Amino acid sequence: MARVLFTSRDGGVSAGDFHSNNLGLHVGDDREAVLRNRGLLAHQFSLEKIVFMNQTHSTTVMEISETLNSLTHSVDADAIFTTQKNVGLAVQVADCIPLLLHSPQVVAAVHVGRRGLLNGIIGKVLDQLSNYCDLQDLVAEIGPAICGDCYEVDLETYLAVVEKIPQCATSAKEHRLDLVAGSTALLSRVGVQVRNWHVCTRCNEGYFSYRKNPVTGRQVGVVAL
Repeated sequence: MARVLFTSRDGGVSAGDFHSNNLGLHVGDDREAVLRNRGLLAHQFSLEKIVFMNQTHSTTVMEISETLNSLTHSVDADAIFTTQKNVGLAVQVADCIPLLLHSPQVVAAVHVGRRGLLNGIIGKVLDQLSNYCDLQDLVAEIGPAICGDCYEVDLETYLAVVEKIPQCATSAKEHRLDLVAGSTALLSRVGVQVRNWHVCTRCNEGYFSYRKNPVTGRQVGVVAL
């Protein structure tokens, strides 16, 4: 059975804007503090290795087939999956959706932002996972992410996203996107069971949010077989 965890901003050793459980090495926090936080996470999850990603809002999907020095090394991707046991996969977020997919055979961690969603990252991940399991056997966990009431974009962007993924719509007057609703629709359409944790990072002080403060840390979602 897969193990799933979503962190909050509490429980680590970082200070200031990164207080306290920042897990991102790329945001300007003290490196040693981040590595200590990552070590605490691995211990909490009873794992020796957790693979992180260098996320760029791409649609790159990568299979993790060997263990890495993964508390410090990141792979260049926005989605990773593995069939190996006891290898944690992490996705870092501060408003984007941390999407974790799991079945008895395979697990995946996916960074779903507006660009990735629009460019089809969910479909690309599902195409890969379908080689290892039936999509109806997958469970999708949607962790803490910005909600449809908080994610305002310009009208042109709003209309472009809604044209392609209508379920992201709120109202053209307010032009706020509901990425969680859009993601849920794409997953449900192919029979994936969706569990939404219903936590907004912008509304909740217990989570890092780039919209709330551009200088901020990253929480993660972690999944492992």
